[in-house]
Amino acid sequence: MSNRQARHSLFPAAVLWDMDGTLIDSDGLWLAAERAVYRESIAERSGAAVPELSAVAERALEGASLPECARVLKAEGVTLPQEAIIERLVSTVEHELVAGGGIPWAAGAVALLMSLVEVGIPSVLVTGTPMRVARHVLEAVPPGSFAGAITGDSSLPAKPAPDRYRAAADMADANIKDCLVFEDSGTGIRAGLAAGATVVAVTDLARIPAPEDSRYRRIANFLGLDAAKLAQLRKCW
Repeated sequence: MSNRQARHSLFPAAVLWDMDGTLIDSDGLWLAAERAVYRESIAERSGAAVPELSAVAERALEGASLPECARVLKAEGVTLPQEAIIERLVSTVEHELVAGGGIPWAAGAVALLMSLVEVGIPSVLVTGTPMRVARHVLEAVPPGSFAGAITGDSSLPAKPAPDRYRAAADMADANIKDCLVFEDSGTGIRAGLAAGATVVAVTDLARIPAPEDSRYRRIANFLGLDAAKLAQLRKCW
């Protein structure tokens, strides 16, 4: 019997995880890379002191797809081609993630993943980060933690479109309406809600913590959560 047919309890049929700023503490790596690309590009052209990346731009970069990040940086004055911007960002973040001495897991995330495995609830990673970076995370989790992953290499429309979360539910053989999404960014939260999932905003690692909103719940981190507690909390969702 499939997850679609079998889910009649308060347990989610599947848990769909955003990666950066949710599963791992990596938003700071992306922001540092974005700032570096901006500073280096502007300095090379002007030779003068370079102003900081604007707060408006940094807000627009939060949770954005890589092509959107490139567009924002170009609008701020970066003259590199889109492909070059994306490559600089990805290579910088991959290097820092690998050189950092271990994956910077969100508090309680790995324990929750293992609890879900124990009760047979599948997890799927849904991230705008390409597989060349996401694979380091997938290789570091306990075997069987993820039933699959949808990464930035996907041809599906990027968040905030709902397509990737709906595809992730299909990958887990679950109805999206019975799935729980963990997200940290406004972009990702909108994607999960548009897909029809139950959304939980995780605030501890977010660049810009999600505001209070009746459409979703907020938690600080995953500490103390397991599959049973997710089922208890879902009574309120």
